Amino acid sequence: MNLNPYEIRDSCRRNLNKYTIEAFSSIPPINKPLILDMGCGTGVSTLALTKISNGKIYAVDSDNSCLLWLEEKVKALNCADRIKVIHASVFDENLFDEKFDIILAEGLLNVIGFETGLPVLIKHLKDIGYLIIHDEFKSDREKRALFKKHNLEPLNAFVLNENVWWEDYYRCLEKSISKKDERLFEKEHNEVIEFKKNPEIFRSRYYVLKK
Repeated sequence: MNLNPYEIRDSCRRNLNKYTIEAFSSIPPINKPLILDMGCGTGVSTLALTKISNGKIYAVDSDNSCLLWLEEKVKALNCADRIKVIHASVFDENLFDEKFDIILAEGLLNVIGFETGLPVLIKHLKDIGYLIIHDEFKSDREKRALFKKHNLEPLNAFVLNENVWWEDYYRCLEKSISKKDERLFEKEHNEVIEFKKNPEIFRSRYYVLKK
């Protein structure tokens, strides 16, 4: 696999997997869970979940270029029997016949809207299922009100502050792209610059919920 922006981002994003694992560890053990990673991107968290569960994972995203990169990694790691990669939108009707034990949504609701996206995720959960959401820091009270409205029981919640994002992600990203072609990595350079200007807006929060 040739070096590309996805590979560099993945190498830094893996530093944050410990927080996905922390959230996942809040869920009672389930033997061979069926897991949905909705808005999986390049599948960094997807691959992490294969290491800490014995379940099967559906990895869904609307960005085909991200999924092509994920498929390369799945093939290289010989885990195609554990991960099903699907090019689709969260809003596609009749996307699954199955319902899931666990749904992971990292950053998805920040894109499609919390109030719009939360019911869509819930409909894909089993009657007793678990939801892991990683979202921007703000509007915690409003989000918790939505959880209550949809009868979701909070199991855990924790914050990744700007120091975490710098130490575990943006420092790595800056170092990785510092001597590389700025035209190829323009997006990454700009993101590091924006972080340094306004680090507080990069805070995020995990929620672990039970249906």
